[in-house]
Amino acid sequence: MAPYWGRLAMRSGLKNSEKGTSLGVLRSSAQILERSIPESGRGEAAELAGFIGAEVDRLGGVVNDLLTLARPRQLQLERTTLSAPLLRAADFVEPQAQQQGTEILRAPADVDSTLLCDPELIYEVALNLLVNALHATEGAGKVELRLLPPKRSYVAFEVRDEGPGIPAELREQIFLPFVSAREGGVGLGLTFVKRVVHGHGGRVSLETEIGVGTTFRVELPADKEVER
Repeated sequence: MAPYWGRLAMRSGLKNSEKGTSLGVLRSSAQILERSIPESGRGEAAELAGFIGAEVDRLGGVVNDLLTLARPRQLQLERTTLSAPLLRAADFVEPQAQQQGTEILRAPADVDSTLLCDPELIYEVALNLLVNALHATEGAGKVELRLLPPKRSYVAFEVRDEGPGIPAELREQIFLPFVSAREGGVGLGLTFVKRVVHGHGGRVSLETEIGVGTTFRVELPADKEVER
C-alpha cells in the first residue's frame, strides 16, 4: 500500500530507492547536521534539522506513492475471509487512534464472507480508509469498521468517521490524484483505493454529510474470478 505503509517504511534509515538520489542526500545531510550540533547549541538548529528530515520523509512518501500508482503490482490472488485483512488493518492503526483519543469500533457480520482477492492489497485499502478516517475525526470520537452481510455476488465493508464531511465540490473528484479534503493531504490514498478495488472487479462509493461524517463502502466480488 504505498499511500500509507510507504511513508511508514521510511521512518528509519534510507531506503534503497533513496540512496544516491537528491532526497537521499538531503536526508543524510540533515541527519549528519543534527548529530554534529553540540549539546550547548541545540534548540532551534536541531529543530530545523529535524524539520528537514521530516519533510524529506514526506516527499519520499509522495514519490513512493506515485511510483506505486504508476507501476501497480500483479494481483496475488488467494481465497481468504474478508475479516482477516480488515481486522489486521484496524489492529495496526489502534495505537494511533488511542494516542489521539479516537475509539475504533469493529462491527463484524453474522457470517464472515469468503472471497478471492489479494489479501495484502485489501489490507492496504482498509488501512488507507482507516487512516483517512482517523485524520478526519481528529480527537475524541469514533471510527467504525463494519463488515456487511453478503449481498448477491458481492461482499462489502464500510469505514465510517465522525469528521466534518466532504464538501460538495470535492465529492465527485475525491478519488482523483492530488485531490484531498484534508489540509496538507497529498490526495493519493483514495486514488490507490479505487485502483485496487476496481482491479478486483469491485466498486467503492461514499456517503457524506457536512458536520456529521463520511462513510466509505467497498464492495468486492465474492466468488468471481478476477484477471491476473
